[in-house]
Amino acid sequence: MRGDDGYFETTVSRFKNSFVTAICACGLAYFLHAPAHAAPAFQIDRPRIALGEPLTLTLNAGPGMLEGLDLKPLAADFEIQGRNLNRSDQAEQLTLTLYPLRTGKFVLPGLGLPNLGLPGRAPTVQVDGESENVPKIRFSLSTEPAAPTVRQPTRLTLEVCDDGSLEWKRPLLPTRVGVYLRPLGEQQMEVEHDAAGKTETCTAHRWHWSLLATAAGPLDLALPMLEAGKFGQRLRFPPPSATLSAAAVPAWLPAEAAVGQAKLSAGPLPETWPINRPLAWRIEISGGYSPTAIKTLLALQLVGHPRLQLYPPSVEALPPETPDDATPRHAVTLYAVPDRTGALVFPNIALPWFDPASGRMQTLTLPGRTLEIIDPLHKKLIWGGIGAVGLSALAFLAHLAWRALRWRLARRRSLKAIANSNDLPALIQAVRSFSLKPGTPPAATLGVWRERGALRAEGLEALIDLLEAASYGTQSVETEILKIKVLEVLGQIRPASQLT
Repeated sequence: MRGDDGYFETTVSRFKNSFVTAICACGLAYFLHAPAHAAPAFQIDRPRIALGEPLTLTLNAGPGMLEGLDLKPLAADFEIQGRNLNRSDQAEQLTLTLYPLRTGKFVLPGLGLPNLGLPGRAPTVQVDGESENVPKIRFSLSTEPAAPTVRQPTRLTLEVCDDGSLEWKRPLLPTRVGVYLRPLGEQQMEVEHDAAGKTETCTAHRWHWSLLATAAGPLDLALPMLEAGKFGQRLRFPPPSATLSAAAVPAWLPAEAAVGQAKLSAGPLPETWPINRPLAWRIEISGGYSPTAIKTLLALQLVGHPRLQLYPPSVEALPPETPDDATPRHAVTLYAVPDRTGALVFPNIALPWFDPASGRMQTLTLPGRTLEIIDPLHKKLIWGGIGAVGLSALAFLAHLAWRALRWRLARRRSLKAIANSNDLPALIQAVRSFSLKPGTPPAATLGVWRERGALRAEGLEALIDLLEAASYGTQSVETEILKIKVLEVLGQIRPASQLT
């Protein structure tokens, strides 16, 4: 039995020793192979770049060390364009894509991580203005006019000048309070500029916007980073500084008045037009007027012209004449349906605008038009009835009609010439040419015209005296008022043989 007990004790002892040895071996193996927490590390992909090129910054740290990392120290010198965070149970890795905001030598900050980097050997990066891959670039921002005024249409131009190797992307300007921006066209051209006393040629990329300041003071444009590409590489450049300010307009300036120079042009009108047929007159307006302001100004000037008020004028926006034209353009159409024969008068169109340079109000005037409304059907019926009477009666009636109408037609032509006169000399010339006999040459003076006789009308003598006084400057009378008086008096003139 003792021999058996000794054998059992020996076996148990050997098992205990083997078990303890196995446990110790497993513990030692675990200790030797257990993962250690990653120590903080800080590295950049390259120490020297050019303005516009990206810089990759990689941060390695233990679990949870990169959460809530304050990147504001980096944002002072770089735009943080990309951010990628990888996590595991033992470590974290944060990869940042940075674009420099200026040239120079920069020491990258530690971002608040303990033991990040080596003492006295903080990573530095040199940012140059150009490199073999990135050419030298010039940026400029300008406005036309140079000093904008509130409500004045202004052209904003951003220009980038390089060697032509970059493909640029048009920047999107954000909306800001106090300024309204509307994209216009863009241009690319070869330009020359002075650099260090010599002339250099570069490829200019220009983007234009229509800028309208709605409030006086500094204009916060907040230009974004400018993006370009070269051989598939994405480049981003800091924009030029935008220090613009809008001048205020006087408090008394009407809301309908444009700020800045305006232009006004009109299409032609026929001399005659059939009765009851719709007539349209197209006018183009270029200036800082809104559609509502144009309709208000036209409504005030069409008062007293019921045939032009039957249908309200239409106002439509027109595209700019050139890619960099920031001035709004509108087409206005005046409508009329003449319901009786005679003269149809379109009044003068006057548009007010404010000149910021002089601080004064100006007026842009489009002269009115006059056309004759005729009845073609009425004339056909008259001549048809005359034709039925016979050749002899036709000749007789035609002779009588010609005698009756000749002086009226001559008077109408003379009155039309008076109505079309634009100034005082032209008005007096038209009066001296007035005659009821076709082919009569103009009188040398108003006195000679008076002595011709055979013309009778109430107020004729007083009218001649008034014209002579205005001609010699002894009495000041506005041309338009004088023209109305002349048309009123001479419109009653009959041949002396017709007066009883």
